[in-house]
Amino acid sequence: MMESTQPEVLLVAPAKRTGVEQLAQAAAGDFTSYFCSLPEPDATDRQAVLKYAAQMTHFMSAGDYRISDVIGQEIALRHVFAHRVRVRNVDEESGEVTYVPADRVVLVDDDGETYQGVSDGIVQSLLAIFAMPGIGHPATWTEPLPVVVKQTSVRNQWRTFRIVVADPDSGKSGKASRKGDKKESATF
Repeated sequence: MMESTQPEVLLVAPAKRTGVEQLAQAAAGDFTSYFCSLPEPDATDRQAVLKYAAQMTHFMSAGDYRISDVIGQEIALRHVFAHRVRVRNVDEESGEVTYVPADRVVLVDDDGETYQGVSDGIVQSLLAIFAMPGIGHPATWTEPLPVVVKQTSVRNQWRTFRIVVADPDSGKSGKASRKGDKKESATF
């Protein structure tokens, strides 16, 4: 039986952080926090709290699509969720199993569909984009930000992902065309 090439990811129960500096903190190895741009609900509004909890549970456990399924396609980015996870790594020569820290990111589009992946490159891209004049934190956006997922080869034949702001003059607009099957998820 062939082993899955999908990395095993251990999720860590974190505490919410919303500022961009917390995205950097989470990327630096802090397993006790996460970044989410969704505004927190009024704690006295039970329905809003339950909806928020359903969204957060979905973000922490799965995405509708893999980021690798939309390489080169535009996403109307509305929100971002990111947290630190541990990814299982097996040394090919010795068979030794170790767990290495990695950044798991969930991109949320304007329709509430999610794209998830484990990628430090995405986190670094987001930090750079959020720091750009006129872009800022996703919670301040009045419209979604059009972004494109790119794949980059790095050392030792590894690959990473990054996102770039879509060029408004490229003529390429619209929703990502999903190549993979959508996973079952809650409707938001």
